[in-house]
This record gives sequence, structure tokens and C-alpha cells, in this order.
Amino acid sequence: MGLVEEAHNVKIVGWGDQTIVLAHEFETDQSIWKHLVPHLVEEYRVILFDNMGVGTTNPDYFDFEWYSSLEGYAYDMFAILKEL
Repeated sequence: MGLVEEAHNVKIVGWGDQTIVLAHEFETDQSIWKHLVPHLVEEYRVILFDNMGVGTTNPDYFDFEWYSSLEGYAYDMFAILKEL
């Protein structure tokens, strides 16, 4: 597991040929998808992650300046996809 995957508690489930990335809203974590994911895993590879600062993300990686705008969160998603 890479640094970005560890920091954001990335989980990959499913075995389909196409990939879906599920990003949750603020003040929630990836558990919000628990009822949807079982319906997707037979047809899709599903990537779940937690936005920094919620769920089981690693607080050692939280940077107030980086996450002061949505841009930091967007870059995190790009980093997750690049690492995978």
C-alpha cells in the first residue's frame, strides 16, 4: 500500500472491467456508500477513500493550509488515482 492509499484509507472492491470512484461529502466518510457498494461490485471495480480529516484518515498528513480550499482535496483525488 502506498503513502496516499494509507493516508486516505483507500479500499478497492469489486472485479469489473470498469472503475467507479466514490467520493463522499464533508462530515461523512466512505461508510456512507455501504448500501450502494454491494450493488456495484459484481459489475465494477469500486474505489473508496476518505477525504482528509474525516473517517479513519491519518491525522499526521493533515495540513491546514493545504485543506483550506477544495483544491487540496481535488489534488488528493488525483494523487490517489495516480498511485493506483
